[in-house]
Formats: sequence, C-alpha cells, structure tokens
Amino acid sequence: MKKGDSIPTGWHPERMEDEIYLGNFSEKYFPNLGWETKRFGEVAYSAKREPLKKNPRKLRPVFVKKSEVIETGFVVTESEDIFS
Repeated sequence: MKKGDSIPTGWHPERMEDEIYLGNFSEKYFPNLGWETKRFGEVAYSAKREPLKKNPRKLRPVFVKKSEVIETGFVVTESEDIFS
C-alpha cells in the first residue's frame, strides 16, 4: 500500500466508530504492525462474518484509529468490505 490508497473501515462487531479493522493477526506478528494506535480485539471472524471455529494460530482482530490512518496519507472509506 502507498499513500493515497483507500483503506476501508471494515466490518467487525468489536470495531469502534473511530477505528478501522485491519484484519486478524497473531500475537507474534502484532509488534510488526507499524501503527501506533493499534489494538487487539478478542474474537477473530471469517470473511463470512462468523467467529473462527478453528484458530490454531490464535489469531485476533486488530484495529487502528482512523485519525492515524488519515494522518499517514491514506484515504479511509466507510465500507464494511475489507476485501474490496
């Protein structure tokens, strides 16, 4: 991704109004995410909007404040589809 690219807010029941949902990540990968305002949620969901039944890597949802994403030069779009 590069500056000016669009990032959807994404769908997740734990996403706060002022956040975007980045996706599901492992605790091992979490420190590598460069966002200062990142936070873990509790339950990872599939693209079908169902909690992951099998989660051997112990993935958890990650959220970032919209304001940080915008300040970094990305465009935030109000869309629940993170796969668009």
